[in-house]
Amino acid sequence: MRTFVSRLALAAMAVSALAPLSAAAITDGTPPAVSSPVPTSTYKNQATVYSVNYTDDIAGVAQCALVVNSVDQGTMTLSNPGGLSGTATRSYTYTGTAGSISVKVRCTDEAASPNEGTSAAVAVTIFTDNTAPSVSNLQPATATAGTATTVSAFAMDDEFGSGINTCGVIVDGAESGLMTASGSTYSLSGVTFSSAGSHTVQVNCIDRTGNSGSASRTVTVAAADSTPPVVSNLQPTTATKDVAVTISVTATDNVAINKCTSTIDGVVTVTSMSQSGSTYSESRTFTTVGSHSVSVSCTDTASPANSAAVSGTINVTVAPAADTTLPTVTGVGPTTATSGSAVSITASVADDVGISSCTLFVGGVSQGAMAVSSGVASRSHTLAAAGSFAVQVRCTDAAGNAGTGSATVTVSAPPATADTTVPSVGQIVQAAATAGTAITLTATASDNIGISSCTLYVSGGAAGTMAVSGGSASRSYTFSVAGSYAAEVRCTDAAGNTGVGLGRTIAVSVAASAPPPAPTPVPISTGSDPDADGDDLADADETLYGTSPTTRDTDGDGFSDGTEIRNGYNPLGAGLLSAPTTSAAPGRLIKLACPAGADSFHACKAVYYYGRDGKRHAFPSARIYFTWFNDFTQVQVVDAAFLASLPVGKNVLPRPGVRLVKFPTVHTVYAVDRGGVLRAVTSESVASGVYGSAWNAKIDDVDDTLFGNFLFGVDITSASAFSPSSITAATTSIDGNF
Repeated sequence: MRTFVSRLALAAMAVSALAPLSAAAITDGTPPAVSSPVPTSTYKNQATVYSVNYTDDIAGVAQCALVVNSVDQGTMTLSNPGGLSGTATRSYTYTGTAGSISVKVRCTDEAASPNEGTSAAVAVTIFTDNTAPSVSNLQPATATAGTATTVSAFAMDDEFGSGINTCGVIVDGAESGLMTASGSTYSLSGVTFSSAGSHTVQVNCIDRTGNSGSASRTVTVAAADSTPPVVSNLQPTTATKDVAVTISVTATDNVAINKCTSTIDGVVTVTSMSQSGSTYSESRTFTTVGSHSVSVSCTDTASPANSAAVSGTINVTVAPAADTTLPTVTGVGPTTATSGSAVSITASVADDVGISSCTLFVGGVSQGAMAVSSGVASRSHTLAAAGSFAVQVRCTDAAGNAGTGSATVTVSAPPATADTTVPSVGQIVQAAATAGTAITLTATASDNIGISSCTLYVSGGAAGTMAVSGGSASRSYTFSVAGSYAAEVRCTDAAGNTGVGLGRTIAVSVAASAPPPAPTPVPISTGSDPDADGDDLADADETLYGTSPTTRDTDGDGFSDGTEIRNGYNPLGAGLLSAPTTSAAPGRLIKLACPAGADSFHACKAVYYYGRDGKRHAFPSARIYFTWFNDFTQVQVVDAAFLASLPVGKNVLPRPGVRLVKFPTVHTVYAVDRGGVLRAVTSESVASGVYGSAWNAKIDDVDDTLFGNFLFGVDITSASAFSPSSITAATTSIDGNF
């Protein structure tokens, strides 16, 4: 039936001679299709717009009605009345009990016998919103009478509320208007307080279910600004025809300047002058010569605005003739100076119009602008080296004319400063000698300027002047009687500074009557220890006894070093090797004699310092030992009973100032100060400043087990905070460093 009617209708429309087909003549038996209403939830007492979509196949929808809980609530608004499709809407406010209501929509078409289509009934959840909106942060706290201001507040509804509908401003009980929302901020501009004093401002917000929340505050309103601006300092008073000039004033106000307007010869030239701080200005070019009246009027931001003005006259003249006269520069000086010391270079300067600037040149290179005052140009400058230097002063005027003056400055070296540095003198190298046999005693000697003389002292008395060459002082000396002798070297420089080397005790023995018979060589160390020269004395023992690890017979007497030591003879010359003694004096280095086959881990390899506290102090490592001594020639061999009688004291720590140290598991480099105090070096640049560019080659690893042997002082943050040479020179003994 539907298909037949549709075709009939189309055929009827194709016949142009027939009259238009009326709705009453349409035969349509299909009702409109109607979608489910939306929304499906709302609030009690909140106006809610319900809507559906409708379609019809032939006649078109004539009307739709909203039905709530089976009660017709009236016709709905159609977006396309009589059309085949569209949207139907109607606002409805439910005021009953919260819970659920049934909502559906009925739509009829325009057929001769209207067909009715009904949507599915939808259960709409009704929520109850009894929570009023919250209103806070009401602003402003102050205002000015007669000046429009903006009232604002922060307003929010409950998280599950119906949402804010409107907010309004009430001033002293009278409504001022509805506010505009921007997020959760509501504002109303243009609120004007007519009088000074305290005024009550309230912001009232209503949500979509009619709940109302408000906030209020007292706004302190100040009297309207009646103080006019202060306008002064109209400039300039003169100008040049056809040359642009800046007209300016200084303008201030108790509140704020709004704008400044300039009037020249009765005509407003600029309605709003340029502002920079309190200065208002405009650029103007006068085209006629004579006096021109100028007035500047400024207004403030008050309502109504307060105003003030300043007036004056600008005299315009013809531009003067071009300036072609060069500045004069004379008397450049001084003509002598000292290298490395700042000197004030000056010159007398003058110009017919005026000096604009002066520049100092040394050797043709600009050194910068000079200060010009009362006809004198000056600048401080330091000439780094001795010699002659061309100095020039070049001055320019406003027209760009430049004048110069020059002089030759003779620079001399500064006078020498007094030398107060004492020579650095080492300990005498030799520790043993033979009575009646001459021996050359040597020690290192150096000075920051130069050594003048060195003297050998034996047993406290001068034993003669020493030869100084290549950083070493030496003298041949013969001990007439066997025994122990204290010897030292004292050196003096040209300034009379005297340095004293560390004392050395020299053991003098009786000369042997004949060399011993050649026995069968017996190794001193185990066969696994290296012996580079095959003299039956391990390389480690060569270092201990001071013999050469690459020469089988160091003293060239026909007997290998190992053979002589095994038989008790001195491998470094004539005489017997000192046998173990039953005692030693405090201040000596001591050790046990090594038995045959002793390896590098044997107890006899340990060297102790016999302290003046009566205790023996161990050197934890060879690196620490060599910060105090150059070799092992001073070591005295003692017997086991004497060594055991000495209690063990503190370990010997590195000599202060000699080397840097670090612990394997601590990533910090330390300098060693007196008393075993470690001071952290804070950066590579500081380390380089203290120990030189090769500072990283002067770092010794100290075992973590020795960490508790040290104290820790303040960090070294600059090169000037630590002087290694001074610290080392001040620490002359191990006893003084405990």
